Amino acid sequence: MDKHKFVYFQLWEEYFAIDVDKIIEVMEMPKMAKLPKTPDFVMGVTNFRGEIIPVIDLRKKFMLPQEEIFSKRKYVIVIEYKSADYQNKIGVVVDRIIDVIEVEQYDITHFPELGSRYNPEFIFGVIHYDDKFILVLDIEKILEAAEVEILKNLDLTQTDG
Repeated sequence: MDKHKFVYFQLWEEYFAIDVDKIIEVMEMPKMAKLPKTPDFVMGVTNFRGEIIPVIDLRKKFMLPQEEIFSKRKYVIVIEYKSADYQNKIGVVVDRIIDVIEVEQYDITHFPELGSRYNPEFIFGVIHYDDKFILVLDIEKILEAAEVEILKNLDLTQTDG
C-alpha cells in the first residue's frame, strides 16, 4: 500500500495538513523582523539556521478570522517552497500542531471546489480523520504568481524592527 505522512495542524477552527516530505522543521514562533512594503500576510523574516527566510501568516493568506482562540503560542512550519520560478525556504505560521498522521493514498479524496472559501489550487485533497475533515495543502501553490514575485524581490537587508 502507498502510505503518506502529514503534519496535521489547526488554523482558527479549520484543520489542514502538509506532506512531511515538504517540511524541513517545525518550531515555536521565532523572533521576526518586519519588512516594509510587503503584503499583510507576510509577517516578516527570521533567521533559520543562518539563513534569512520570509514568514507567512496562513490565517491572513486564507482570510480566516484573526481573533485569538488559542493562546499567543503559535508554531512555524519551515518548508522548502518550489515553484516554476522561485525556490526558497519559507516559514508558515499555524495556530496549533496536532499530530503527524499516516494515511493510505486512497484515504485522500478529491477536494469539492463548490462552496469552498479556499482557492481549489491550494488544496491537494481531503482526509477524513478522527471525525474531522483535514484539507491537504498543495504547498507549492499557496502563493500566487504576483506574491512569488514580491518574495523574489525582497531586500532582506531592509528590515524594520
